[in-house]
Amino acid sequence: MDPYSSSPAVTIIGGGMVGTACGLALQERGLSVTIIDAGDERDKASFGNAGVISNGSIFPMASAGIWKHLPRYALNRDNGLRIRYGDLPFLAPWLLRFMANASTTRREQAVAALAPFTATALSYHQKWAQRTSSEHLIRQEGWLRLYRSAEGFASSAADRLLLERHGVKFDVLDTQALRELEPAIQHPFHRAIWLTETATVATPGELLLAYQQLFQQQGGRWVNDQIQQLHTAEGYVQLYGKQQHYKSQTVVLAAGALSAHLCQQLGYRIPLVAERGYHVSLPMPEGPALRRAVYDVAAGYVAAPMQDRLRLLSGVELAHPQSRANPIQLERLYPAAREALGLAPTMDTSQLWSGNRPSTPDSLPVLGFTPRHQQVLCAFGHGHIGFSTGPITGELIARLICREHLPVDIHPFRVDRF
Repeated sequence: MDPYSSSPAVTIIGGGMVGTACGLALQERGLSVTIIDAGDERDKASFGNAGVISNGSIFPMASAGIWKHLPRYALNRDNGLRIRYGDLPFLAPWLLRFMANASTTRREQAVAALAPFTATALSYHQKWAQRTSSEHLIRQEGWLRLYRSAEGFASSAADRLLLERHGVKFDVLDTQALRELEPAIQHPFHRAIWLTETATVATPGELLLAYQQLFQQQGGRWVNDQIQQLHTAEGYVQLYGKQQHYKSQTVVLAAGALSAHLCQQLGYRIPLVAERGYHVSLPMPEGPALRRAVYDVAAGYVAAPMQDRLRLLSGVELAHPQSRANPIQLERLYPAAREALGLAPTMDTSQLWSGNRPSTPDSLPVLGFTPRHQQVLCAFGHGHIGFSTGPITGELIARLICREHLPVDIHPFRVDRF
């Protein structure tokens, strides 16, 4: 087949949650869409996440409080954040920008940008889940942020004020109320914040697969290839993959952590690193089953029930996207998770996963047209909220291409802000 024989109206590079949602939203408007995707679904951050869809996912990684904990972070003694020092030449420019965002003012600006973006995340997921008969995968049980001490809970005061300011509903639970809500939690946590409007997905990979199948059932073209180069010429975007060449009238870059490389070929330097995440899938412990995802703030892990198993997820590792996996964070946090949730004495690593989440230094996604190439749009850099906000991202990208009104101000997410 001649790859130039037909030119789809829109080609999306990347078939994770963001890319697939872009495809569905564009199909809804009658456009011809091709998705070009390179990898195994298990390699995607859309597969290996905690399955949380939350209007409370509005906090950037950088904060003024990070300076207080800088020695722990620098020595990799905190389970919540680990730096791969072998990748420091690659990471250093990003880390300098990241620390420049570690102020109260910058944090509040980021929260103000993310709050309206995440506010409709669940409703857009529900829309596509209904169309794929996948509603049963989404549970609206909320999720919990757990605090082991009075000091730890007190440190969340500023975040609680921001949640209130932006209309995110939550309840504060004491030790007894938490026990009644979640009998599976065995540790006597001092306090918990229950974000009541949050939903969790029983199997994120299954929900993504349902969306991908709908895209193809509706006539979307799915191509397995890895795009390595692109440039614009003669009114088209020329794409060069490992297997063949393609051209398209419009291209959406939704290739996650690999998107920055493609942007650079067009002259845009996007500071993007791999916010590496790890998880291990464990048998459910005996006794009451965990009903919702929980985040143990001090210990730096998230535990999420996934059908008949428990997914234990690590904090952030900053690394080069091509660096080898190192699950040391899971090994370090397991004793705390074991004590809190009644897990087995030793961690079963037979079902270990790692994946790269594309992260910007200000924790905001990169969305919109590239300034000098109006045939190319960006839709990446979502960090740990890509699965949650994939469908609203798809809606925004489709509205941009079709010149429709945007329900969210995307100026803070613009490509040329760096």
